[in-house]
Amino acid sequence: MSNVDEEIYAYVTDTPPKSFLLFAGAGSGKTRTLVNILQKIKNDHKEKLLKNNQKVAVITFTNAACEEIKHRLQYDSTFYVSTIHSFAWELIKTFTKDIKIFLQEKLKNDISDLKSKLSKATKETSKENYKIDINKKENRLNSLDEINYFIYSPIEILIGKGTLNHSEVIEIFTKFLSEFKLMKNILTTEFPILFIDECQDTQRELLKSLIQTQQNNKETFCLGLFGDSMQQIYSSGYSELINNLPEDWKKPCKINNYRCPSRIVNLINKINKTYNSNNYIEQIAQKNQTGIVRVFILNKNIENKLFQEQIIREKMSVTCQDLEWKDIKNVKTLVLEHAMAANRSGFGNFFLPLSQNSIIRDNLLQNTGINIQFLLEQVLPLVNSIKNNNNFETMRILEKYSPLMNNEIISNSFKDLKANIKDLNINEDLSIEMILSDINLKRLLEIPDDIKNGLNYDSKDNDSKDNDLLWNKALKASLKELMQYNLYIKGKLGFDTHQGVKGLEFNRVMAILDDEESNGFLFKYNKLLGTESLSDTDIKNIESGKDNVISRTARLFYVICSRAEESLAIVVYSNKPSELKNNLIDSEFFSKDEIEIFS
Repeated sequence: MSNVDEEIYAYVTDTPPKSFLLFAGAGSGKTRTLVNILQKIKNDHKEKLLKNNQKVAVITFTNAACEEIKHRLQYDSTFYVSTIHSFAWELIKTFTKDIKIFLQEKLKNDISDLKSKLSKATKETSKENYKIDINKKENRLNSLDEINYFIYSPIEILIGKGTLNHSEVIEIFTKFLSEFKLMKNILTTEFPILFIDECQDTQRELLKSLIQTQQNNKETFCLGLFGDSMQQIYSSGYSELINNLPEDWKKPCKINNYRCPSRIVNLINKINKTYNSNNYIEQIAQKNQTGIVRVFILNKNIENKLFQEQIIREKMSVTCQDLEWKDIKNVKTLVLEHAMAANRSGFGNFFLPLSQNSIIRDNLLQNTGINIQFLLEQVLPLVNSIKNNNNFETMRILEKYSPLMNNEIISNSFKDLKANIKDLNINEDLSIEMILSDINLKRLLEIPDDIKNGLNYDSKDNDSKDNDLLWNKALKASLKELMQYNLYIKGKLGFDTHQGVKGLEFNRVMAILDDEESNGFLFKYNKLLGTESLSDTDIKNIESGKDNVISRTARLFYVICSRAEESLAIVVYSNKPSELKNNLIDSEFFSKDEIEIFS
């Protein structure tokens, strides 16, 4: 264990324990420290924990990270390692009565909103579907008394009277933890130590509730947070965390970078110091290697970008004296905004409208939320099974998800649906909207409310929400686009993003910056690099200390650059190549020799 590891271990095992926040930069070994501390706890305190029927809880950001930590700990039962959704469910699942009360209030509010929409709807189809939605929610409300227990799965969508979705589980847990002393007691008694990895992306209100729980139980409960403010990705995270910690919290520090060579460490230090000066800690490179960084500036209107990027890989091969750069499979190409991959990979019409809403965008990027999972786990498998004439698989899907459990009704509907999409084998341009409308009409699957509102969107309805319009636009995209999005989110299209690679490292990295292709509004590299003026809103947000386009974009830039273990190529598409080159030199991020205007 390092000195920092020992320091944190002392906090955790002190009497009373001291809670802490370890904010450390990319490549500093935060996960290694976490595992080292857990192994030390296992060696020194396992018997005590078992005697008291207690465990150490570890919340990770992804299922992959969860499995990695479990593996390193040899699946020891002393530790409860899970994602936040699984952890929340573990604590609330026995509170059936209180969950019912929560759902009663939520359903009554939803029904009231739908009735308001119904009274203002002008299209008969919209009216009919609102009535169906109202009836469904009223049925769920009326059936709550019949439920003996609730069920939930963090990895699949369940249907039935007693099911909860992902957002409901987090919302319920946050509410219970904030308002019920019993929930606080259960948490702190069963899990006297709770560690949260990637805490900067943990939901804001939930993290606040956990910190308040720690403050109310200082003598017996230790909350340890591991993260990096420069690697916050999702808008639901707690960006103000470091400035709102209780005064008695400890703030250990890790300054070494074990991943990147010195040139890249110098670059990410400069980015961090420039845009995160209040919390800046300079990293020290531990690799005995210089590394190579190059910037290639291309006119934003240049033709055949993929071809140009291959030429750049050829140049990097020569510069780095590394033949592996020539093969795209050996270079991790990172698009900093998913919209860039959407445009390049043919699912932009589906992705771009939905990405305008920050909450839906988060669901798109994380492959979470009932709406996205409905499309990927129910609709696509159903359509594919029908395309492939796999009647057995089709019936299996319908039996698992369809609200119609009468086999005769299912059989008739299946025949109609198969007839309606029989051309999919040769024509995947059929819209998602057309398929869902047919599924909805025959009630083959239970379509989530947001998607149904998108199908029924009526611009004349004053009560229609902006999200309804976004879904309406997205659902007009083709089935092929939905299929491409599905492949992309599973990492099968050859592109990756900061969301997909956080915590990972690659020998060769090509980072592509292209504002026009990204078509986003949250991140603007032209503004970050000084070739586009800030808006009045940007300036107001900066002056008021709010998260803003510069801080968000700088974090993305930091994450991408800090993935590289050996060499890094940054490809920038700009309408002002010469001005951009001068700005980069003036910023001291790059030297003149490292920048090339490429044409």
